[in-house]
This record gives sequence, C-alpha cells and structure tokens, in this order.
Amino acid sequence: MPNRWFAGVVGFFLPPLAFLYLSRGRWALFYLLVVVLVTLLDNALLARGYPAGVGLLLALAGAVHAFRVAGKAPAWAPRRWFNRWWGALAIPLVLVGVLLLVRGFVVDYFSIPSASMSPTLEPGDHVLISKLGADQPQRGEVFVLIPPRQPDTLFIERVIGLPGDRLRFSDKQWVINGTPVATDKQGGQRYRETLGGHSYTVLYLADWSPGREVDVTVPQGHYFMVGDNRDNANDSRYWGMVPARNMVGRMVGHW
Repeated sequence: MPNRWFAGVVGFFLPPLAFLYLSRGRWALFYLLVVVLVTLLDNALLARGYPAGVGLLLALAGAVHAFRVAGKAPAWAPRRWFNRWWGALAIPLVLVGVLLLVRGFVVDYFSIPSASMSPTLEPGDHVLISKLGADQPQRGEVFVLIPPRQPDTLFIERVIGLPGDRLRFSDKQWVINGTPVATDKQGGQRYRETLGGHSYTVLYLADWSPGREVDVTVPQGHYFMVGDNRDNANDSRYWGMVPARNMVGRMVGHW
C-alpha cells in the first residue's frame, strides 16, 4: 500500500510524480499539463508586475489529492519499481541530470532583462538558444554572451563584426569592410537592416548618442556585438569586443 504522507509531500512539490507513484497515469498526465500551464501563467503575471500564486494553489491541491488517493489504494495492488519511494525519487534525479547535460551542451533558454534588443526582443520575453556550433557566429545572428570583465552576467546582442572586420558606423549607417549594410527607413524611429541574410528592425531614440560613431577593426578571436535599440544598448561600442570563448549560444526562437 502506498504511503499517504509520502504521496502528499511529493504531491505538493511534484504532483505528476505523486500520481505516477500511485499508478494513476491519467492523473499524472493531467497534472503535468496543468503544471506547465500554471508555470507559464505565473511567469506572465510576474513579467507584468502582478502577484503570482497560482502555482501554490496547485501544489496544495496536488498534495491533498495525492494524500486522499493513497489512503484509498488497495493493499493487495501490485507494486512496480516506480511505486516504491526510491523509484519515485530516482525519476526526478535522472531528469535533472539529463536537463543539466542538455542545458550545458545542447540548448538553453534566456529571459530578456532589458530593452537593449527592442523591438526585436522586449523585456520579459524568453529566447531559446542553441549551443551547438556556438563557436561559429555569423553576421546578423542574435547571440547570448558573457561581456568582457563581467563573468557573472549574460547579455543578448546581435553579431555585427567578425574577426578581422573593419567596422565604421556613422549617421545610422554601418559599413563593413567598405560595404554599407542595407538600411531602409521605415518611419519614425525605426529602420530596417539586412545583414548576413537576416533582416530586422532597429530603433534610434535620440538625435545623437556616444555610440553613433564607430571606427574599429575586430581583432582575431573576437566579435563585435550591438543591441537593436541603438541608443539604449550597452554593447561592444562601450565595453569592447567579445572573445570567442564568451559566446554562449545563438538564438533559435523566442516567445
């Protein structure tokens, strides 16, 4: 017979696992879907400055539900490995290990903290990044990176200059190795740039800013990174080029 208190505690922290422990597969799937939806809802509320507590309500409901179901389970029911406490606990440990490996070497996600990439990415947006091939950035791609002299910080910027590139920037126009980047005014503060096969919108919010004048050559093994919000971005124009080892991963999707 399953342990009611163990089921209740697991039901509070991991409702789907509690019902897997109780051999209630449909309830486990139901709680898995609800956990995903509630997590997205709480994140959306927090991003907009609202209090988030739906997850706590779900945890309480899962604990009470699992406790009651465990109390009604027949003592003669067959027990498989995931119906044992050690089996139930092994599942999240294995999943965490796999997740750490995936996030460390394959894909990861990143939350946008500021408006430096607006209008492409806004504060509160989430991006999916790929770490496969992160050592070969291309112009126009959006990358998560570790800025120089700030090892505990992650930024997200667009690749403008590759190793060896001569970059000039003046009057809202980039020139790379003597070739102007295609730039079209969209109206108001918005311009459309096309670089490396990528087309994106950038913002110019001021008549002039210190980052409007650039004339540099990117050293080997480094990249020049710039935010799409050109007058409101902390990027390579201010803290210099990014070493290749600091390029974490390219953006492959966002929501």
